[in-house]
Amino acid sequence: MNRMTQAMLTLALMTAPFAVLGFEGDIISTGNLSYENALVELEPMAGDEGKLMFTVYVNTHSVSFEFFDFQASTTLFVNGKEFKPESVPDLYGHHNEGLMVFDFNEDIETDVKVVIRDMANEPIREYTWPVPTEQ
Repeated sequence: MNRMTQAMLTLALMTAPFAVLGFEGDIISTGNLSYENALVELEPMAGDEGKLMFTVYVNTHSVSFEFFDFQASTTLFVNGKEFKPESVPDLYGHHNEGLMVFDFNEDIETDVKVVIRDMANEPIREYTWPVPTEQ
């Protein structure tokens, strides 16, 4: 492998950890649209250098998120460490979409898990993406 190819591969690993590891596009859902519940989906996205990013989709027909602290209620678990998001989407109304961003500048060595607590009558919502094995 020449230096240019190696540099491009290193840059790709740093800037798009989910895409390189096969996570990107694997949407995980919790909840539903029943009364006092919400359908919450997270989709890993290729991120900027030093970031892990998820597109978040939140849909409900009966829950108000006016007083829900999305950022404080969310934690990323990876490599034996916990991370709070640097940003989350504002939740208004019944249909929301936006980016959840975590500062993360390491190789991914373990499963990636996001936990959201106490959202729309569900004490814990867990989203886990296993680290793919090499083929």
